[in-house]
Amino acid sequence: QASRHVAERLGEKMSEVISVCDREADLFEYLTYKHEQQQRFIVRSMQSRCIEEHDNRLYDYASKLLSAGSKELKIPQKGGRKSRTAHLDIKYAPVTLKSPANKKEFDNIHLYYVGCIEQGKSDDKLAWHLLTSEPVTNKEEALKIVSYYERRWLIEDFHKVWKSEGTQVE
Repeated sequence: QASRHVAERLGEKMSEVISVCDREADLFEYLTYKHEQQQRFIVRSMQSRCIEEHDNRLYDYASKLLSAGSKELKIPQKGGRKSRTAHLDIKYAPVTLKSPANKKEFDNIHLYYVGCIEQGKSDDKLAWHLLTSEPVTNKEEALKIVSYYERRWLIEDFHKVWKSEGTQVE
């Protein structure tokens, strides 16, 4: 519904918008809507979906992809978490999400995967599995998708402050 309202309000400008969403948006209905409407998006995956490639699951397939390079990400202190620098392995590939067994009325979805997985042996490693409508055919394009997702946290902080500092914005 929110995507429909935004598209109505923005009209032709919608083609310039990339919706950047966290795991709550990893719904097959949402991905299908965005794909059918040719709306641009980046969604953090919350589950290892079935994909057509090698008759596999997304995260298993991603773990076998060759590294496209690395990236450092500074993770700030928050709550009980200490600040640190994460060393990330970047991977990407075109993928086709299979329609879930209980949603056969939907078609499979062709899109792109960008993985951003922390290197090392920690049990609490950062792992972003991003699904996007944006073509990703090289390291630079993969890093651009990661940078868009990184900015999502700044927007979240802005909204939190905006809502909690007496403005009563909802």
